[in-house]
Amino acid sequence: MEHTTTLADAKAHLSQLAEQASAGEEIVITKHGRPFARLTRANKPLQPLNLDRIATLRAQLPASTSEAGDFIRALREDARF
Repeated sequence: MEHTTTLADAKAHLSQLAEQASAGEEIVITKHGRPFARLTRANKPLQPLNLDRIATLRAQLPASTSEAGDFIRALREDARF
C-alpha cells in the first residue's frame, strides 16, 4: 500500500511514518506537489555464508593446471588487447 504525504508533514510525523514503512507501507513524500522521496522498509539482512556448501562446491571444481601467477598474468595480457 502506498501513502503520500508532504515534506512538512513528514518532518512533523517522521517517527509514525517510519513505523508505517517498517510495517511494509510505502510512503511517498512530496515537495511542491511532486514526488520528492520514498520511505520504505529496509531490506532484510543478508544470510550468512554456508561454508559447508561452499567447500562442497569447491571440491567439485577441477584442479587448476597452471600456477596462480601465470593465470593472472595471462588474464592481464588478454585484457590489454
